[in-house]
This record gives sequence, C-alpha cells and structure tokens, in this order.
Amino acid sequence: MDTINDRVIDDVRAVLANDPRLPAADEIAVDAFGATVTLRGTVGSFAQKRAAVSDARRAGGVADVFDELNVRLLDDDRRNDAEIRGAALQRLIWDSLIPGDARTSASTTAGSPSRATSSSSSRATSPSTMSPASTE
Repeated sequence: MDTINDRVIDDVRAVLANDPRLPAADEIAVDAFGATVTLRGTVGSFAQKRAAVSDARRAGGVADVFDELNVRLLDDDRRNDAEIRGAALQRLIWDSLIPGDARTSASTTAGSPSRATSSSSSRATSPSTMSPASTE
C-alpha cells in the first residue's frame, strides 16, 4: 500500500508544481491513504486553495480530497513563516513514528501557540505516545 500512496502523492505534487496559479506549491503538504488525498498547509488566497483542490482531484489515482488548507493573505514578512510551516507539516507527514492523530493536532494548532503548547505537553507525558528513545 505504501508504494500506491507514494505514487499518488508524487502525482499530486507534480500536478501542484506545474500549476502556475500556485506560486508556492511546495508549501502544501500532501498525504495519501489509498485513493484519498489530504492537503494541508497555507495558501495566499481562496483562488489558490480552489486551484490546489482541483489539481489534486485531477491527479491520477485520486478518488477523494480532504481540504485542510488554510488561507492567509501573505505579505513578505509572513511568507517565510508559511514556508517553514509547510516544510514542517510535510516532515511530520513523512515521519512514520509520529501517530496520525498527532499530525492532525499539530496542523490544527499550529496557528495557536497556547493550544499547541498545552496539547504537546499532555502528549509528552502520555506513555502510549512516547517513542522508545524517549523512555530510556
């Protein structure tokens, strides 16, 4: 199943990268489970959000798209923050040691430092989510 997921992710990324309406397609994190794709990250306009979802639906092997994209009108100062956030979300998706619910809460609380801090501190003390390296 991982090779199918990887193929779908690669196809979606290729379509996003080739769309001139998306100047920063690499800020969109793509995850797949079978033929279902999830898009996460921040885009600069509602038109870019619609374009990304439309592109993902047109990619080969995609049956459904979950849109978890945030729209934030970005100026030059905020562009760097969005690029960092997109890269961080993509790394979280790629890390197989991080449970799926942790990735979801990280993407939904990234804009709210107080909620992110409280959820991460409670997660760190939970033995079920601790990695073997952190229990030593």
